Amino acid sequence: MKLISLNDVPQFKNNFCELADRLLSPEDKPYAMKPEYVSKILDLKFPVPSEAFFMEAQSGEFFGRILLQGSTLDKELGHWGLFCLSSSTKYKESFLKLWPEIEAWFKDHGIKKIVGPYLYTTFFPYRLRTDHLLARYGWEPNQPAVDLDVFKALGFKTHQIYFTNFIDGYGSFAHKGTKELDESIKQGFKMREITKESLHNDVRIIYDLSMEGFTENYLFAPIPFELFQSIYVPSFQSVDLRLSCIQENPQGKAIGFNFTFIMDDQIVIKSVCVAPEYRGKGLLNAGIRWSMLRAMELFPNIKKIATALIHEDNGPSKHVANETLDKKRHEYVLLHKDL
Repeated sequence: MKLISLNDVPQFKNNFCELADRLLSPEDKPYAMKPEYVSKILDLKFPVPSEAFFMEAQSGEFFGRILLQGSTLDKELGHWGLFCLSSSTKYKESFLKLWPEIEAWFKDHGIKKIVGPYLYTTFFPYRLRTDHLLARYGWEPNQPAVDLDVFKALGFKTHQIYFTNFIDGYGSFAHKGTKELDESIKQGFKMREITKESLHNDVRIIYDLSMEGFTENYLFAPIPFELFQSIYVPSFQSVDLRLSCIQENPQGKAIGFNFTFIMDDQIVIKSVCVAPEYRGKGLLNAGIRWSMLRAMELFPNIKKIATALIHEDNGPSKHVANETLDKKRHEYVLLHKDL
């Protein structure tokens, strides 16, 4: 068995991109990254060392893949992503035996600590699912459970924790934000619906606000607008946007957004952002309340809420998500290992 660099066999790029479709179990395959998305990531040119590898068995069969990268934020930090390993038990041990070669790649590039799974920036999929609840959703990390076991066996430890709460019957969201929404409207703030017609302009607004408002998020790294647009426009176009809004100040300037949608018969509160100079005015809760009122109006029979992918250290968002006591929690982690 050995590692084979995709640089040495570029003619096998499609095989690399489609490997998950061949290797994963029927239960895990629906949550794998689509081949065309893998291809797009492989084509990116970030100013850091990166190299993709196949894992080849003695039979010549590819039984896994991995992308290794340096960090755009710290030259002594490295990451791994696009990981996929055959669901066959025998290949777990094979990967463990190959791991020293992967660590050698990081060390050769001056990297002293590995954090993963992570792909260049938080705008790409990252984190591993750690809870054992049965429900799974396409918008959350859902790599095979064996991936977590494999990296723990390699000495990786929990580095950062994230969670999603699932709440039945609206919970605290039945009324939360009512006062803040009323007050913001009195002050002249506006919640403007995102529509298919406004999407072209609104994507630029969401990009600018994200680049300003998410800078404190762990491992946030800015990306060009064209890349952001190519990632998010398809996802925006695939959901009902009537629960999502741009927040504007009394002068009509965009100062926040709320990306909320219906999927799997639940209200998914996915991304909320308020420009730093407008925080502390209740606008986060006001935006959530606006979206909830739209959900109650348009989808009165849907009363399950998902507060999606919150960082355990994000105090304001964590407080909002945890106000309802009766909830289910999905948990996700980033792992780390010092070299």
